[in-house]
Amino acid sequence: MKDNGFIRFTRSFHERSHNSEGRGRKLLTRLLVALVPSAILILITTGIVTYYISAEYISMALERFSRLHATTSAHAVGSYLESSRQDLLFAARQTSDPEAMRAYLEDLRETKGMKYAEFGYVALNSGEHVIFVSNGAQEVRIPTGMVSEIRPSPLHLYETIKGLGRGEVLFTGIDEVDCPFPYEANPHNRTSFAVYRMATPHFSESAELLGYFYLSLDARLIRDLLSLYDSEKSPVFAVPRNPLLARYSYLYDMNGWVLFQSEPGSEGDPQISTLAVRQYKQGTLGRPGLKSAFMPATTESRFWQMVGSTGEGKAGLMQFKGIKHLVNPKDGYTLAYAPVRFTTSPDKPQEIIGGVAFVDRSMLTVVAGYRHLDAMLLIVVSAALFTILLIILVSHGIARDLMSLANSV
Repeated sequence: MKDNGFIRFTRSFHERSHNSEGRGRKLLTRLLVALVPSAILILITTGIVTYYISAEYISMALERFSRLHATTSAHAVGSYLESSRQDLLFAARQTSDPEAMRAYLEDLRETKGMKYAEFGYVALNSGEHVIFVSNGAQEVRIPTGMVSEIRPSPLHLYETIKGLGRGEVLFTGIDEVDCPFPYEANPHNRTSFAVYRMATPHFSESAELLGYFYLSLDARLIRDLLSLYDSEKSPVFAVPRNPLLARYSYLYDMNGWVLFQSEPGSEGDPQISTLAVRQYKQGTLGRPGLKSAFMPATTESRFWQMVGSTGEGKAGLMQFKGIKHLVNPKDGYTLAYAPVRFTTSPDKPQEIIGGVAFVDRSMLTVVAGYRHLDAMLLIVVSAALFTILLIILVSHGIARDLMSLANSV
């Protein structure tokens, strides 16, 4: 009888222990099923929210950089034009003697580094025109008898100049000029370049109009200025950018013609181009006076919106995302723009002669997103493993307590 009682007690003890272990395993399973997915879901939700917040503020920072870049580039172009205007006005206060004009050109080149494609004086009555032409390496004076061979002729500026007063300047749009460039070895040589022309009247002491001075700015120098601001040599350079990503600026006029674009390492390049702009837009290539100019089609509504906004004197920014004809449709780009102003008269408001647009296909937001996802994956996996380990330790402790309670009953 005693043996039977001991057997029953032993069997009862093992049944209670087995039931306690079963309850412990059930508790462990329930805790794992309830807590681990919940923790992962909370972490993923937190990661998504923080990703969108960080992406928004990174985009804001990039937009501010693009706005600043466009504004500083437009200001640099405007300052360059203003410096040329002052050079022209100072020349108009001097004599039209050829040697004095040549000396003035040399002084400008040595003191300011200014190089003008044309610098001349057109006399109204005497016909003794003085015109110097430079190809960058040397400059020559055009003989009076060959002045009429310059196309377009600076003599045609008179119809507009005659209505200007002292201190006022005529600014023309960009044109391709073809003119004689004779020198001893080749007296019939010619040269051509795309230039902006400025002209101002020259008066006598009695306020009689004697003629007018004019100069031409080689468009390649303005192109090089835009290229400078897109490079690591920029006066406002802050951090290096990825050279594999397309970033460039271009100049456009108020008629909607894209005139030329910046190009890395373009200094000394004889050609101006609009290739990068034409790559993603439809439109018309070439206009009278500038074969490389490009006008986007009327279907490019946002471009024309930019031109209209520039005409109102506004700087702005546009975001382009998911454009189908891009190489990677997921890659958008930012377009910032700012107007270029020019002073034609000290008594009149500045005129808006065009604008500078800056295209930035930055991948910073995408790269930051990838890094964020990598970090979140590591955090989620680590947190899941830590939660599982914690649940196992806690459930074992609870199971031991249950077993002790079962044994004490």
